Amino acid sequence: MMVRTIVVVCCCLLATIVAHSQNSKIDSLREALYNADDEKRADILHELSAESFDYDFDASHEYAIQSLKYAEKSNYTKGVVQALTDIGLFYYFTGNYKNA
Repeated sequence: MMVRTIVVVCCCLLATIVAHSQNSKIDSLREALYNADDEKRADILHELSAESFDYDFDASHEYAIQSLKYAEKSNYTKGVVQALTDIGLFYYFTGNYKNA
């Protein structure tokens, strides 16, 4: 019984640490958006999309759409490809295969 309690407590602590580290990275990326040019902004938004993909599909999709906007605005081909991939993954994993 004691071992089970220790395992549960350790799992809870680990989950808290992981959640905190994800939020810290997302906060850092959001801050970096303010001083970025359009290409860098597209890259940062792509990273935000990837970071939030596991727990907030809608936010991930919104970041990907914004990333596409900035990549297209600056004719940044790599950014366009990354954003379209993120958008396609969103549609695929939400079951919207036609748009994926």
